[in-house]
Amino acid sequence: MLSTLELRHLIERSFLPMYCACSVTADNCLTVRIYGPDTGRIDLFASGISCAELNCNRAIENLLTTLRSDLNAHTEQLWLERNH
Repeated sequence: MLSTLELRHLIERSFLPMYCACSVTADNCLTVRIYGPDTGRIDLFASGISCAELNCNRAIENLLTTLRSDLNAHTEQLWLERNH
């Protein structure tokens, strides 16, 4: 199992060139914030992610896939709101 520092680093780097910040709460849950490159605003906020469940590469990749999907859905929604 990765340390929380390694886990944070892996997740943050996976969203480059966007800015991603991860933090771990006292109860060992992860919070992920992904900021829009143009606005600097938070485009995705996810919290309550159990670090204990991220115990293998597949679990981490599933998390990253879910976060990317949520980010894409949010980005599409913002685009639709701006253009209609």
